[in-house]
Amino acid sequence: MNTKMKKSLITTVLAFTAGAACAGSIVALSYEEKLSPEEFLARADVLLVEIADLGAHIAGTRDGRTFLRSAPPIACIPPPNPKMPEGAVPIAQLRAGFAALLAVNEGQLDGEQQLAQWVNKCHIVGD
Repeated sequence: MNTKMKKSLITTVLAFTAGAACAGSIVALSYEEKLSPEEFLARADVLLVEIADLGAHIAGTRDGRTFLRSAPPIACIPPPNPKMPEGAVPIAQLRAGFAALLAVNEGQLDGEQQLAQWVNKCHIVGD
């Protein structure tokens, strides 16, 4: 091998090694501890209940805005199924809660000033 090829090969190997070491140190230092399946499920259960509770108050979303019912949820939505498994939440409320959170985030990204507002009683606002 000539000198130029040896130098190029050594430079490539050193650059790769430095890059791998840099990536490894970033991974080692920037991530939090691993989340165990039990911790994930515990956190998910809490979030599901919170998001479904938000969803019970949502009349709909449109253009980065969330519309809240002025009537209490018990007047506007049917009661949950008594046969619902433990830890589960009503899917319609969960979807409404997720839609509201997405609308709030969208509105914040767009610089919207009025992210949430009231609607009359149990009125439904289309997406």
